[in-house]
Amino acid sequence: MYLKFLLIPLLCFSAITYASTISSVKDGNWEDASTWSSNQVPSNPDSIIVKHYVIVNQNFNISFSSVLFITASGTICGDYLMKTLCGAKFINYGHIFLGSIETRDGSNYNVIQSKNYISISGCSFATNGFYNYPPNGTVNVWPPVFCQTQDTNWEMGTLGLEELEYSTFNFYPNPITDGQLTVICEPAATIKVVDLLGNERLTTTFKTSTQIDFSRLSNGVYFLELATGEKKLVKKIIKTD
Repeated sequence: MYLKFLLIPLLCFSAITYASTISSVKDGNWEDASTWSSNQVPSNPDSIIVKHYVIVNQNFNISFSSVLFITASGTICGDYLMKTLCGAKFINYGHIFLGSIETRDGSNYNVIQSKNYISISGCSFATNGFYNYPPNGTVNVWPPVFCQTQDTNWEMGTLGLEELEYSTFNFYPNPITDGQLTVICEPAATIKVVDLLGNERLTTTFKTSTQIDFSRLSNGVYFLELATGEKKLVKKIIKTD
């Protein structure tokens, strides 16, 4: 009996000691090992913490016993499927912009938006289910916004402005080194500059051409959102010294 009581705390201590947690350390691609604190792509850790703007380039699973935690500064973005397997769950305080979502257990406190569908189903054993917590928790399928990756087009039923890219739309220089970005677009258009956290930094409406002043913005990656009529286009802009 005495030995049993000794073994219990030792086993608990062992479980805590060897638990694995992988965190994002920079904005980047999910499939890029340098994006993560372990310097390897997450594979069945106890927890995955996303604190940055992480882009996925293929379908991915959250495996049994793993917890995906997106902080208030974190974003997962991409036109692909996220699937939480039985025994796994996610907790979102940031932003999730994905093509499709299949989940059995999750909690949302901020923004989840899916291009195609969100599927919620059970397992052979009890799960907590999916909960959306107001006032900030919102879940939408095919919302009037799009994932801010460089090339993902979330427009429904239109080609967007991709057809105009090589004829009446152009922008330069990229990267920006002198603080000024020149944008040319034949129809009247509205331009927004959005940072990696989704914050709108600059906006303007123009005809034919305009110059956007980046001099007051810090170096880094931004997204140029161009809209004319019902069509939209997103391009990545890099500002450097």
